[in-house]
Parts: sequence; C-alpha cells; structure tokens
Amino acid sequence: MYKGNTELEGSPRAITDKTQFSIFEIVDADLNMENHYSISCGEDSESRVTRIIRFMVIQDPKRLDFGIQKSRYLTLSFDASGRSNDESPLKRASWSYNGISGRFENFNWYNNGWRTEDRKTFLRISNGARFSIPIGNITFAGQDANM
Repeated sequence: MYKGNTELEGSPRAITDKTQFSIFEIVDADLNMENHYSISCGEDSESRVTRIIRFMVIQDPKRLDFGIQKSRYLTLSFDASGRSNDESPLKRASWSYNGISGRFENFNWYNNGWRTEDRKTFLRISNGARFSIPIGNITFAGQDANM
C-alpha cells in the first residue's frame, strides 16, 4: 500500500483470506489537493495487480467555521461485492456506509460505475463522472479514477 510513491506503515500485509480485507483506512489525506494512493497484490510482477485511488478532500464552503479533527480518523467500506450496472437506476446510483451516503454525478453507467474485471467488482469514476461523500465539514470526492 502506497501514498504517492511512499510505502505506508504496516505494508506489506500478509492476507491469507481475501474476503477479510475490504477496508483501506486512509488516515493522512491532505486537504485541498489531489491525494494518490495505490494497493498492489501479488507474489511477483507477472501476477501483481495494482489499483490506483485518486481523490481530493475539500472543505465545505458552507461550514468554514469548523476545523478538521486531526485526532479522529475516517473509516469507510468501499466493498463493491455484488454491485453491478445492471441494478435498477435508483439502486446502482446509491452508496451508503454507517449512515453516510455518497452522491453520484454524470455517470453514464456504460464505461463507468460498478465494473467487474478479473472477477473483482469496483467503482470506476471516469469520463467526467464524480462521486462525493459529505462527511461533517469536509467532502471526500473521487473524480476520474478507479476506486
């Protein structure tokens, strides 16, 4: 697991049961700039799969009187198992975790949205689509990336 080109503390991890690893805690995201994270899995370069996560944490302009709590961290589950662009339009455009709901904008649900490759499902954000999660006084937003 990397932030930019720097390997994160606790990496690499030995994952023996892949069904038990569906949460990636990001506790040091930078405010008002694009954050770059990546996760790589595989024993060697031939079997290695890398997923890139790019997002921005932006301050909500309507709540400038609040500061970001540095002592707390955010845990969100982005487990996309079972999701599909074949879901009803209302269901496929919804995501929530622990009472927090995300907002989908400009998805065409053809080459972005809930995609599956190599039997792994993920949310693809591309072609001007945007996915944002309002969290207190900040918004976690992913744009033009695979999450």
